[in-house]
Amino acid sequence: MLWGMRPPGTPRQLEARRQRAIALLRAGETYQSVAGTLDASLSSVVRWAQAHRRGGKTALRPRPIPGRPPRLSVSQKARLVQRLVAGPLAAGYS
Repeated sequence: MLWGMRPPGTPRQLEARRQRAIALLRAGETYQSVAGTLDASLSSVVRWAQAHRRGGKTALRPRPIPGRPPRLSVSQKARLVQRLVAGPLAAGYS
């Protein structure tokens, strides 16, 4: 796995991966073996275990990814979709 890149999968799938890591640790697996099994970094497995100790299953849930707020309002997005669906001729282009 490349460093700094989020692994592929939906937030739900990634949460299941973190829960599997905890299950493997509880079954007596080492941090290193869990990391190898899940193709995760050792530091991630340690971080998941610490989060689980502090907050239980809730701590393993996905969090919203912060980002820049959208510049278009909901109604502006709806109008844009209508114009895109209508096509370039309806917008005055040849």
